[in-house]
Amino acid sequence: FKAGQWGRLTVPSLGSVPHPFTLVPGDGAGSNVRIFMKINRSGFTAKLAKACAGGTAPPMKLEGPHGLPCVPAKGMQRTVFVFGGVGITPGLSLAKAASEHSGRKVALYWSLRSLELLKRAAPLLEPHLEL
Repeated sequence: FKAGQWGRLTVPSLGSVPHPFTLVPGDGAGSNVRIFMKINRSGFTAKLAKACAGGTAPPMKLEGPHGLPCVPAKGMQRTVFVFGGVGITPGLSLAKAASEHSGRKVALYWSLRSLELLKRAAPLLEPHLEL
C-alpha cells in the first residue's frame, strides 16, 4: 500500500458490512499493516474490541488498499500537517512519505486527548518531524 491509503475491514462474526479504516505501516518489512481505531461505547469498534478481548482475534477480511492521497511535490520548502485525534492515522504514513519525497523533515500539529494514542503513534512520526 501507499501512504494515506485505506481499506475495508469485515469481521464476519460481527456482521457483513465492511468498515473503512486508514492503513498504517506494520512492524518490519513486508505487507503487514496496522489499523488504529477509536473504540466507541457501542457499534462496530466496541464489538470488535470485545471479540478480541480474550487475546484471540476473530477471522477478518481486509479489502484494499483504496485511494491515493497526494504527497507534496518535490522542491517544496516546507510540509505542514494538521491533525485531530485518531485522524492522525493517515499522517502516520504521510509524514514519512513527505519527508522522504522532499528530503526534509515535516512540521506536524496534532490536537489529541489520548496519551495511549500518542505513545503508539510517536515512534512512527518522530523520525520524520521537525522537533
